[in-house]
Amino acid sequence: MTLPPPSPNPRKSATPWTEWAFVAMIFASIGYTYWFLRINGYLPLPFFPDPSNDLMDGYNTAWWTWNGRAYPDWRTVYPPFSFAILRVLSIPACYQGKPPEARYCDWLLISSLFIGSLVNGVIAYLAFRKIDRSTALPRALAITFGLPSLFCLQRGNLLIFAWTGVFLAFAPIIRSTRARWLGIAVAINLKPYFVGLVLAKLLRREWRWAEGALIVTVIVYVLSFVIIKDGSPLQVFDNIKNFAANREHISNFNTVVYSSSYSRISNFLDGFNLPLMSMLGSWPVEFWPRTFDWLIRLFQVISLLAVSLIWISPEAFNRYRILSLSFTLLLITFNPGGYAMVGTIFFIFLEYRKDWSIWVATICSYLLSLPIDIPFSRLGTRLTYSDLAGYTVSYHNWLTVGPFLRPGLIMVIQLMLVIATVSDFLRYHRKSRDIPAYLPTKLPETSL
Repeated sequence: MTLPPPSPNPRKSATPWTEWAFVAMIFASIGYTYWFLRINGYLPLPFFPDPSNDLMDGYNTAWWTWNGRAYPDWRTVYPPFSFAILRVLSIPACYQGKPPEARYCDWLLISSLFIGSLVNGVIAYLAFRKIDRSTALPRALAITFGLPSLFCLQRGNLLIFAWTGVFLAFAPIIRSTRARWLGIAVAINLKPYFVGLVLAKLLRREWRWAEGALIVTVIVYVLSFVIIKDGSPLQVFDNIKNFAANREHISNFNTVVYSSSYSRISNFLDGFNLPLMSMLGSWPVEFWPRTFDWLIRLFQVISLLAVSLIWISPEAFNRYRILSLSFTLLLITFNPGGYAMVGTIFFIFLEYRKDWSIWVATICSYLLSLPIDIPFSRLGTRLTYSDLAGYTVSYHNWLTVGPFLRPGLIMVIQLMLVIATVSDFLRYHRKSRDIPAYLPTKLPETSL
């Protein structure tokens, strides 16, 4: 497999200072977060609103790794590879008590998560450097220290290791096709929704690549199943089905605080219909879920239109366009979690077009990276233990701008990708004279 050719017009970004300004805002927001933690004893929104639950995505999984019965009792949706990798990255002696207690014992797991996050930043820098050296460093810093990555680190989520596989599979760094297959296979076996990136390759008619990636994915699954001796495909599928149908989870306010899709707000409003009607009245509770649902359907339609253009003329587009379109559509439709926004931001940063639509998508990506939120309505206060502070704190619940703004920014990114895709399609066929002469001729230049 050959690497994507560099742009024949390798001009540097016209305004790299803008990207550095966003990086400065990211670090200023981190500084504010640290100050807030020192004063209040917990992380502010949009970080996970349960100070006693920091890092528990990873430590809960590690506890079940060493105590067994994760599939019948915990009803986990993770493939067995998650438990296989934690047999290497965690200390078994630390999991004889309750899961939260392991945080004070198992230094290996937290160290692995931090190192994995930094490695992802280095890989991102090497990838962006292939595209545009002037913006490589600010974009890599946004990937490493932006909100999606910090949120993932706060939760201790194994998605950190999945991003390593995704970055290696699709970034212009390694030449070995088999190594790329292994990268995406590891990612899928940690987070099954990454299989969508492999299927997206089929729209570019890369049959052999997709076939090889799926075969390696199955091999990794089988090997991890043999190691764990649990987690058959039927078990995983059944748990995923039950998880998706769990109304208590999908209407939980903690999942609304940092989400990628308006579907989460719709589910929350539906789940607390009567209490919210008494607070807000019937009109907003009935109007907004319906509006959000129609908006999601609209973006699904225009996204499929753009995808169909790539199917018709895959040679008219760079290899990252179908990945960014497909993954952003996943965020809009299914909401795999706010930390999954790393994927859209990464693929947008790999775009080497410099027209206005990609620039707007880039600005939105930086906005999504800001680890800060704006509260506007206080919802109440509760006493809870803060793991970071080591004592009980008064946690103030707030309604913030973020849950309403971030899904909208994701949609703006998708709209810009659709516009860029239609523009590329028209330009390509205009040059080859395959479309009628009355279609636009004055289009911005691009490099394939």
